[in-house]
Amino acid sequence: MVIHHKDGVPPWVKHGHHHRGITISVAECHTIGVALQQRMVKQRARELAVALLNRVWQTGDGASQMAGFTLTHRPSGQPVGEHPLLGEYAVSISHSHSWYAGATSDTAVGIDLQQYRTFGTTAWRYAFAAGEQHWGRVQACAAWAIREAFLKSHGCGLPYRLSDIRIDWHNALVSHPDQLECRQFWLWYSLDWVCALCFPLQGSLMTDTDIVVVPGGSIERQGESHHGE
Repeated sequence: MVIHHKDGVPPWVKHGHHHRGITISVAECHTIGVALQQRMVKQRARELAVALLNRVWQTGDGASQMAGFTLTHRPSGQPVGEHPLLGEYAVSISHSHSWYAGATSDTAVGIDLQQYRTFGTTAWRYAFAAGEQHWGRVQACAAWAIREAFLKSHGCGLPYRLSDIRIDWHNALVSHPDQLECRQFWLWYSLDWVCALCFPLQGSLMTDTDIVVVPGGSIERQGESHHGE
């Protein structure tokens, strides 16, 4: 796995590479009032996802840039990016309090961001196994994010319990005893939140995926400039 932090176009797109790549972005929204902030964060998360799709997958020819991506949903509720000329690309969205994140890929992908918080008794029973009850806030939020991202990468949620999802911290793998394929995961920590990314394995190789982290502000500014055009 190769991780890049940059403002530019992902290298596999820019240079015509066809190996697997994932682009993610995280941003924050501040507003007055909890209800307004919740609505704004959800809207900004959707806008970020569309901006990522347009930035990463639109080619340099004028035809593909005449129309942009739209965000639609499968019957399961899983979001997907659709373009009239380029077809469909995987996309995933998450938001927590004032923070939001998006990811797009040419393979299945799931992203989940959790602002650090404490969990109540019901949440501990639902999301954590008996041996995980002693975890601190950071590791507990990381595990919650991994499990949510795992389900998102499969396009499913209920009826799966988060506590049934197994995390192999040493090998960065996550699995479920039911018929859900194993995923590799990647974690990104900040002082305020933890963000998990889940994506499929390709055989036993874990070095063929490029992950590009793009600042949310640059993505949104680019989206605004395209909208103005």
